[in-house]
Amino acid sequence: MIFQKFRTDICEKADVVRFVDENPIELAYALAIINCRHRYSVTPPWVLRNYPEVERVTAHLRSKPCLEGCMYCRQHLDIFTGLKQFFGFEGYRTYGGEPLQEKAVRAAVQNQSLLAIFPTGGGKSITFQVPALMNGQSMKALTVVISPLQSLMKDQVDNLERAGITQAVTINGLLDPIERAKSIERVEDGSAALLYISPESLRSKTIERLLLGRKIARFVIDEAHCFSAWGQDFRVDYLYIADFIKNLQEKKNLADPIPVSCFTATAKQKVIEDIRAYFWEKLNLELDIFQASAARSNLHYKVFEKEGDEDKYNALRNLIDDKNCPTIVYVSRTRKATELSERLRADGFNARPFHGKMEATEKTENQNAFIAGDVQIMVATSAFGMGVDKKDVGLVIHFDISDSLENYVQEAGRAGRDEKIEAECYVLYNEEDLSKHFILLNQTKLNIQEIKQIWNAIKFITRYRTSVSNSPLEIARKAGWDDSVSEIETRVTTAIAALEDAGYLRRGQNMPRIYANSILTKTAQEAIKKIEQSARFDHDRQKVDAIRIVKKLFSSKRKAQAIDSEAAESRIDYISDHLGIVKEEVIQIINLLREEKILADAKDLTAFIKRSEQKNRSLAVVETYYQIERFLLTQLDETEQDFSLKALNEAAEAAGCTGVSPQRLKTVLNFWAIKHWIKRASRDFANQIIVVQAKDSSRNLREKLEKRHELACSVIEFLHEKAKRPMTKAGKRRKYWWNFQCWN
Repeated sequence: MIFQKFRTDICEKADVVRFVDENPIELAYALAIINCRHRYSVTPPWVLRNYPEVERVTAHLRSKPCLEGCMYCRQHLDIFTGLKQFFGFEGYRTYGGEPLQEKAVRAAVQNQSLLAIFPTGGGKSITFQVPALMNGQSMKALTVVISPLQSLMKDQVDNLERAGITQAVTINGLLDPIERAKSIERVEDGSAALLYISPESLRSKTIERLLLGRKIARFVIDEAHCFSAWGQDFRVDYLYIADFIKNLQEKKNLADPIPVSCFTATAKQKVIEDIRAYFWEKLNLELDIFQASAARSNLHYKVFEKEGDEDKYNALRNLIDDKNCPTIVYVSRTRKATELSERLRADGFNARPFHGKMEATEKTENQNAFIAGDVQIMVATSAFGMGVDKKDVGLVIHFDISDSLENYVQEAGRAGRDEKIEAECYVLYNEEDLSKHFILLNQTKLNIQEIKQIWNAIKFITRYRTSVSNSPLEIARKAGWDDSVSEIETRVTTAIAALEDAGYLRRGQNMPRIYANSILTKTAQEAIKKIEQSARFDHDRQKVDAIRIVKKLFSSKRKAQAIDSEAAESRIDYISDHLGIVKEEVIQIINLLREEKILADAKDLTAFIKRSEQKNRSLAVVETYYQIERFLLTQLDETEQDFSLKALNEAAEAAGCTGVSPQRLKTVLNFWAIKHWIKRASRDFANQIIVVQAKDSSRNLREKLEKRHELACSVIEFLHEKAKRPMTKAGKRRKYWWNFQCWN
């Protein structure tokens, strides 16, 4: 009877009879969720917690392809069907005539663990995205992608959305609190099949709780060379990944291990051995290797020896002039990135900088401008480019040499991702460059004496108790380090990792950082008056400390506005450290200030308005999309319909929509799909045919649309009027930011 009812929903070779005998409750839950037939219905977390075998039973029914290839397996577990469905491609990429991409995808679908070494621009992303999306569809499972760079995460999520795939989200530091909350919500409700996070995020209790509530199909580790101390870009937090996975498996009571996929563009033999040994020793996982050659026939490499920086700069200008194409210029220092981009701009070139010490908003803005083609030249440190998918880069110039051959292959490989482009890769070199790199390497080395200092600091901190929570800054100061030490947080965490590896200590998950911001009162005096009149504070000493904290916050806010940066002093540990108040007492006072409505317990948005704009361009963009959305409402109903984006675009133009384009139509439909207003799928990628079905009546959708449009217009007009007001002396800068409270 089960096979009759679920003939097209489970594998015909699944051992259902055994599950009826051995796991009847788990089988019932598994069949119930399958019978729901809703794309975003996931097994409730309490079921996974109380009946962990549900995951194993569901996997046997729906994610283990049978050799014979039954009706279900042909439709849902065939890797070519998945590739065509999600990306519109007929076949996988080969490397030197060998179908390595196909083999790696097949291994993932068969739940094997693997290490793939594919060249930069060689299709790493699709290799893990196809199995992830197939698992999301068949198992309602989540694939967790661990990536070292926030820009890489955003880029991949945006690329998927441009392809009409809305099942990917990221949680990282570039998101504002509302975006972060929305990403968390989408992971919880099952509408996300891919989650991009950084290795540092695994220390977060929020991330752990989130992953405990979903079935995890696989962990994907991008830039896997970061595991090895022999590889370029070694990252300490990568060494925690296996511990996190092991802890997660234990808490979920899983009988079968969660498979792992590792990806990198270049890895010497020692790095490959390190990666495989790490997962074998930590998780007892054997990684199958799929390795392609790093050779790229469409890239042409040349080295020019130059006298000094001035000679280099003249050569740089000539090379950019001759090629006149999207260009990346790599430098070794952050200051050089800023100075070189400014000099190029002064000489009439469209250039911007990118480095790790820039404000997050500026980094995002510069990266987006380069990818969109609004900026032709990106002058960057190695912090830029990892995973950034811009296919038309025709020129990569190393103004400073890379610190390793592996790094150079990675960076130069960002040119010519479109194989039809013949790209140039130049190195501008002089003898002094080697000396500079030896100096840089010595600056980043951590010696045994520094590790001992950190160990002594930790022994001092833990003299009265065995478990403590301290920030890297606090530990560094206890070790006697000066605040000006370069990369202080990285050096502390590296020392702790060495001590942990040697068995001296065990590092747990991070305590959440608490911020005391979102000031609701207009002046410090108004806040102080409220504190003095309040009955919430226990004693006069607490009121005195509350007044000191408020004054500190107002002072930090003014300082941040004056120097055009976001101050870190709103963090609890900084307030505690600077004012000499115990951290627990600071937290208690902050909560009282929130209860007293002096501080907001709100999610803030940051909006950037250019003061030079006489015309409210933001409002014009909103109006354009509003026209498109109203037009689409006239085309949809609660039945499933096929639409050609090209024909839809022509109909919208005929209906009087200005600024409409197929991409904007796709953006609106993607947004509606994410909001669960519609159900959408792609039928024919070549002709851009999409299948759309409204999930609500036209009347209800129109009401939602009009309410959102009215709110958006009022917010934009408010901000634009604010930006037009006369500048204060402290506010003379190109952009203003305003924090405002949002009500949903």
